[in-house]
Amino acid sequence: EGVNAGTNRFNLRANVDYKITDYIRGKTDGVFVLNVDRNPIGDFWEDAATLQPQFYAPLIPTSFINDESILETAERVNGDFLLGGTSQFQNNVYGNMLLGGKRQDFRRTVQFNNRIDFDLTNLVEGLAFKTNLSMDIYNTYQQRVSDEYAVYEVDWQTATSGQDSISSVNRIGRDLINGVQRLDSAAFIRRVGFYGLFDYNRSFGDHDISGTLLGFYNSNDAEGYVVAEKQMHAGLRLAYSYKNKYFVDFSSTLANSQKLQEGNRAGFSPSLGVAWVLSEEAFMSNSSLFDYLKLRASAGIIKTDVNFGLYLYETTLLGGSGFSWNDDAYSNSTTFVSRSANPNLGFEQMSNINFGVEGAILDNALDFNANVFYNKHSNIVTRRDNAYPGYIGPNYPHENFAANEYTGAELALNWRAFSAGDFSLSIGGNVLYMQSKVLIEDEVWANDYQYRAGNQLESIFGLEAMGLFQDSTEILNSPAQYFGQVKPGDIKYKDQNNDGVIDQNDEVVIGQERPNLSYGINLMLKYKSFSLFALGRGTAGDNRIFRNDYFWVDGNEKYSEEVLNSWTPENRNGTYPRLTTGNSNNNYRTSTYWLTNDAMFNLSHVQLTYDVPNGFLSKLGMKNTNIYLRGQNLFTIAENVEKRELNIQSMPQLRNFALGVRAFF
Repeated sequence: EGVNAGTNRFNLRANVDYKITDYIRGKTDGVFVLNVDRNPIGDFWEDAATLQPQFYAPLIPTSFINDESILETAERVNGDFLLGGTSQFQNNVYGNMLLGGKRQDFRRTVQFNNRIDFDLTNLVEGLAFKTNLSMDIYNTYQQRVSDEYAVYEVDWQTATSGQDSISSVNRIGRDLINGVQRLDSAAFIRRVGFYGLFDYNRSFGDHDISGTLLGFYNSNDAEGYVVAEKQMHAGLRLAYSYKNKYFVDFSSTLANSQKLQEGNRAGFSPSLGVAWVLSEEAFMSNSSLFDYLKLRASAGIIKTDVNFGLYLYETTLLGGSGFSWNDDAYSNSTTFVSRSANPNLGFEQMSNINFGVEGAILDNALDFNANVFYNKHSNIVTRRDNAYPGYIGPNYPHENFAANEYTGAELALNWRAFSAGDFSLSIGGNVLYMQSKVLIEDEVWANDYQYRAGNQLESIFGLEAMGLFQDSTEILNSPAQYFGQVKPGDIKYKDQNNDGVIDQNDEVVIGQERPNLSYGINLMLKYKSFSLFALGRGTAGDNRIFRNDYFWVDGNEKYSEEVLNSWTPENRNGTYPRLTTGNSNNNYRTSTYWLTNDAMFNLSHVQLTYDVPNGFLSKLGMKNTNIYLRGQNLFTIAENVEKRELNIQSMPQLRNFALGVRAFF
């Protein structure tokens, strides 16, 4: 990343526990973190992604240059190279990285918490009062020093034999270290929070009762905010259990939202959970299968305002262009409504239902936890473009209208496979399957298959590709192409509505952006003082569109190796559409041609650990010492794995390895 790259971090933490009386105790902690990241002005990976060396050589060996006046004054790279360029290309990837200057990103974080607990048992047995005051301060800014550098345009002379040479050198620009500092990207954020709660816990024989009454305040203020974001909520939780077999839990929140009209700002969010430990029942006492078994169910309604902004319930007025009268003798400015008011705007709502079971079998060697759930997100705030006629303009209000739902199931297993002598093996895994569905959407389409409602929320809509046109006759016998003139070698699409035209009306669901299935697996193998841990994760049921500039290339852009097997009259089996010096609007569209299965499995973490016997080390004051070798992101199994691991315009993906020692003194 250049000679100016580096990171410094200073972290200071302190905490104090104190006792005021036998009934009043407190805790105070604070954190100060300073981060300073140094980087060159230029972004090497972004610049390299667009570098086209056919136009100029980015580095010119000084051994090819005979002009001493140039060499004496030129700023060299690595001592042996000059920066190449032309009057058209003065932005050199190595110049930006090494000579273009530097930037430092400063980030300061201060966090403070003060908690005081009051034991009120002398007043009411089992009662306590707790308070907590917290403050976070975060500020960041960027300090930049931009320097200038010269590039050199050269004329190469081709030798009939031997080595080519440079016949002339032209300096463009100048080398200048100006040292002028500039501050950018400054931000200041301050958060202040407070809560006070009464906590009650009491047992009456087989009956356990607990409850919490909470008052919460939080304020976020930042530079540029017109008003601070504030949340003021009250919460109540009541819980009851009988003989540790039957459980009932009621929780609720009364939220107050500054984003809604006064008189409409209160939102009540209740939830109820029940559970039954069957394994404690007498009729399960003789069961040889279950060591532990618990059934549970919960339901709740959550009112939320996190997905929309401030003052959407109000009318917004904007100034427009002026108007004149009396033969331009008088003029005035106009004011127009850009958004109408909706004083009835309310909270969005999340409705949740969950059923679960957890337990253990085989002498607690295998434990499991399973859930099925249904979530409905309704009253989503949106502007209904299609509900109002076009002649009224864009001044329609925000409304609680859209709705989506999510259904799924999850399962977690942990199996202590065996333990024999010095050996032990444990295997664990979890899997989550989830589907979403658009229930209500503001939309009007010409064809039923284009409606988002009824499809998954993350559906990919695009064209269904039918291969490449092979000749002009095939083009003439196909539906009219409305994405520009097509030629042999261009992508051919299916006419979904049979109207004889290929256009946006032929876009259908072709894939899914988010995986329906995600899973993980872990393994722990131990032998004497050695242990091996491995963790892998995977997803399935989603797709990816290869669509950035690495894959979609036309005109005078930088071409990647993707185009090497492009279609030509001599290569009709090419896997890439024809190349063109113009644009290719027909080919570079979301379609099944660029779609791939995005299912994958990644071995994300493997660690081999050796626990060093205390023996000699204990004499040095060291205990619980271990030596470890760790690897991360070791490999991925997937279709087109090489492509998916390309980080275009950013640092390539890395395999990380670490060898370390951990000890306590």
